[in-house]
Amino acid sequence: ALYPVAGLASLAVWLIAVAITRYVSLGSILLCISFCLSSFITDGSYALKGVEIWSLRIMAVIVTIIVTYKHKGNIQRLIKGEERKFGKREDIKSK
Repeated sequence: ALYPVAGLASLAVWLIAVAITRYVSLGSILLCISFCLSSFITDGSYALKGVEIWSLRIMAVIVTIIVTYKHKGNIQRLIKGEERKFGKREDIKSK
């Protein structure tokens, strides 16, 4: 709600990333990165009035760092090619 244009653009990035790759984790990371970048690209004139724009941008950077860190395991699985794709059933192996 603070950055509606950036939010919608980031949602579009997420949808496109998931539609192409079928990796929700990759889409989530790209969503945060695109939101952070767009918060710096846009002038923020549509942000809440009276809120310091730089504090919102700093918060976007912090959230992006946290989300990326929390997806560390997903990133490692993506690199190894072991991340499960959206809509793909996990094979159940019998003992």
